[in-house]
Amino acid sequence: MSTYKIKKIRLKNFVSFKDSEVDIPNYPGTYIITGINSNSASSNGAGKSSFTQAIIWGLFGVSYRSIIRQGTKQAQVYLALSDGENTIEVLRIKTIKSQKLKIKYNNQYQDFVKKKDAQEFLNKLILNRSNHNLFLNTSFYASYVPFDFINSGSSQKIKIMEELLDSKVLDNAYMISKNKYDEFISIQNKLIAEQSSILNRIKEIQKLISKNIQSSDIQHNIDDNNNKINKNLELMKQYELKQVELNKELQLLDKKIKDKAQSKEPYISKINIIRNKIAHQTELTKLLHDGDSKCPVCGSELTNVKINNIRKDIESILTDLNNQKNELDNIINNINQIIIKMKNELENKQRIYYSYEENKSKLNSENSFLDRNNKMLSNAINNQLKLNNKQLEKYNKKLISIKNKLNKLEKNIEVYKQVKDILSRHSKVRFLLLQQYLNVIADQVLQSLKLYFPNTSNFQIKLDDTKSAANISMLLDDVSIFDLSEGEKNVVRIALILSFVYTFFVLYGSKLGLLIFDEVFSSFDSQNSSSTINLLNDFSQKLGLQIFIIYHGNIDLDLFTHNIIVSKNNNESTVEVN
Repeated sequence: MSTYKIKKIRLKNFVSFKDSEVDIPNYPGTYIITGINSNSASSNGAGKSSFTQAIIWGLFGVSYRSIIRQGTKQAQVYLALSDGENTIEVLRIKTIKSQKLKIKYNNQYQDFVKKKDAQEFLNKLILNRSNHNLFLNTSFYASYVPFDFINSGSSQKIKIMEELLDSKVLDNAYMISKNKYDEFISIQNKLIAEQSSILNRIKEIQKLISKNIQSSDIQHNIDDNNNKINKNLELMKQYELKQVELNKELQLLDKKIKDKAQSKEPYISKINIIRNKIAHQTELTKLLHDGDSKCPVCGSELTNVKINNIRKDIESILTDLNNQKNELDNIINNINQIIIKMKNELENKQRIYYSYEENKSKLNSENSFLDRNNKMLSNAINNQLKLNNKQLEKYNKKLISIKNKLNKLEKNIEVYKQVKDILSRHSKVRFLLLQQYLNVIADQVLQSLKLYFPNTSNFQIKLDDTKSAANISMLLDDVSIFDLSEGEKNVVRIALILSFVYTFFVLYGSKLGLLIFDEVFSSFDSQNSSSTINLLNDFSQKLGLQIFIIYHGNIDLDLFTHNIIVSKNNNESTVEVN
């Protein structure tokens, strides 16, 4: 499990520490904190508890005694933590009048508007949602700290458990849902009253409208006009169908005319050839005038007889050419007559086509007139009902809006009612949630006791079956703490704290891999001490924890992963890791 573990601590003017810095191995294990005090024969007063208090103060800013070193003006604690991927650096500074907290997350300083925002940010990073009190009840045990789950009464235990479950969020959600529910019910009642009033007003307006329409004869004229319009529209459709057919005929006739005009082209070409020949022969005739003895073509000498003969030949050719030309002219004239007839037919059909168009236009004009007349008649009715219709439309819109609001309200009311009932202090859901959590912790405590402390196997940890969450007989209430020896008390406390830690880590994802025990072995025999250390070593590896343990007596240091040595010389404490 990836958890934040401490990798460096620096204490400056903190209680007996003047300026001491130590690197902590950033991996799971048990760290026994031993002390050397040169001013006394024992390790008391070396600064072991001050060292663990510095860690707690650095993380949460809470201390139970003066922490500023005598003769100085401010104390500082620097902590560096890492989970293998992310790093957190915390610098907390305490003066006589104020306290400051600086946080660097992944090498970037964080800016905060308020001091409490910085602490909340740090809590979320390392504990997701926890606070100082929860840390003391789930991750710390010392006789001098005024928080003890086992010795606390039922109400205090409920408070601690609900903080673990973050049930204040449930209380806040309950009040929000209750207030919303009451608010929506009030709005719903107002909307229902308004809806009833609008429905009555709508009925009155509808009666007025119905009365005005029934008493008017204008509607009959409108109906007559509409019948005429429909008949005209039917005639217009018929004209359109005729135009379609006529248009096809016009296109066919136009094509025939073009074809006929095309058929003249060969004849016109022949006429042009004949005309050229006639012009050539006529030119020759002019050249053969009297007295000219040479041929205009070859230049040979000509006699009058030859000249006369040539002239006769030319005249014969011209006559023949003119006959051919006249014949072709007749053919072309005949074609032109046919084209003229076709054009006349085309014009007649076009006149018919346009007459249809004129008829359609007249019918359309008549329909427009009738339509305008209908609008005038409708306006006459609308003028009578205009005010009522506007009022009716206005009230209908209001009615629709109210119905939509009521539909949404009903859904919201149902949702908030269910949420309110579920989140109620006396709801079965809250009871089951708390009971389930307590059962998990009780099972964990029993498993720890039976596995590591065989002498305590006669302990019974039960929960009452009452249906009220407030009356639950909380964990270990049925085991009188006053009937246990001091060693048994500590055994139960350790098992309980480790059970809290296990449940808190597994179910709620705490990210701070840190446990602190101050003087837990003072009343243990050697067997319980070894069992406890084995249990702590097992937990440290299983959950990825750094477990700091302060110890005063003699114990085998090889049982622990590391030894943190706090030394005091001339009233100045220092710390190192062995």
